[in-house]
Amino acid sequence: MLMLDFSGFLVMLMMSFFVAGVLHYGFNYYVMPGPWSFMSKVIIAFIGGAFGPMFFGHWMASFAGVPLMPALIGSFALVILAVDVTHSVRGKAT
Repeated sequence: MLMLDFSGFLVMLMMSFFVAGVLHYGFNYYVMPGPWSFMSKVIIAFIGGAFGPMFFGHWMASFAGVPLMPALIGSFALVILAVDVTHSVRGKAT
């Protein structure tokens, strides 16, 4: 897991909003519509971004101590996984 200073936290937060916005509003990829669903994706994307470099390594560009590509991949992966698991548990096909 990443140990972030304030600038790293802001980078991760902006990246989480970007990932959540692309999936929620760009692809309409959600369990239920609304701002609370979007905010839950932001939180899940932040967690995925923090764990992404641990699973995918530290490669390519890094900004404020955050390796950007592994963090983005981790964010997208965890949000997609969370939505798919929720759809599976609720019995709703995507």
